[in-house]
Amino acid sequence: MDEIIRNKNFNLFILSLLVVFIVSCTPAYLIQHSPNFAESIYARKTHRIVKQADQNPENFQLLFDATSELTMYSYAFLMEKADRKSVLDYHQGKILYKIAQENFIQAKKYGLRGLKLRYPEIDSVIGTTIPKAIKFTKEDVPILYWTAAAWGGAISASKGDLAFIVELPKVGWILERAIEVDSDWNKGALYSAMISYSMKRTDQTRDSEKQARMFFEKAINASNGNNCSPY
Repeated sequence: MDEIIRNKNFNLFILSLLVVFIVSCTPAYLIQHSPNFAESIYARKTHRIVKQADQNPENFQLLFDATSELTMYSYAFLMEKADRKSVLDYHQGKILYKIAQENFIQAKKYGLRGLKLRYPEIDSVIGTTIPKAIKFTKEDVPILYWTAAAWGGAISASKGDLAFIVELPKVGWILERAIEVDSDWNKGALYSAMISYSMKRTDQTRDSEKQARMFFEKAINASNGNNCSPY
C-alpha cells in the first residue's frame, strides 16, 4: 500500500509540473507558492476541452483529449485535495471525493464513446472471456489506458462502494488488452497501472503481491530503469 501511495504522489507531482510547464511559467515557484493558480489554469483548460467534446461527440480526438485531461485533472487536484482534506474533515473530504468521482465517470464515458466510434460492439465485449473478439491496434493503446485510468479513478473515489468495486475487473480487462498490443507503451505505464490493479482486484489471492512485483519488474525493464513511477 505504501508503494502505491508513493507512486500516486509522484504522479501528482509530475502532473503539477506539466500544468505549469504548459503555460511557460516557473514550475518550482508556482507549485510551491501558487498551487491554487496552477489548479485554476488546468481547470479552465480541461473545461474548454470537455466543452468541445460535448459539442463534437463524433470527434475521436476531442473525446480522447477530454478523457485524458479530465482524468489527469481529477487525479492531480481533486483526489489529492480530497485525500488531504479527509484527514482533518471527513465530511468535507467525502464531498470532494464525490466531485472527483463524478469527473472520473464523465471521463470514462468520453473514453468509451471514443472506443465505440472505432469498435461499435465494445460495450458488449468489455470484461468478457472472449477478448480476441476485438483486435485492438497500437493506435488504441492511449485511449485504452486513459479510459482504464478514469474508470479506476471512479472506483477509487467511491471509497469502497460495492456498486463500483464490482466494475474493477473491467479495468483490468482494458489494461490487459492494451498490454497485449503494446506492452512497453509509454515506458511501461501499463505495467505500472497493473501494479495497483493487482493489489486491488476483487478476486485477490495469495499471489496478488507476487503479481504486483512481477509487473513492477516489467515496468522497470520497459523503461530501462529510467522511470521512477513504478516505485
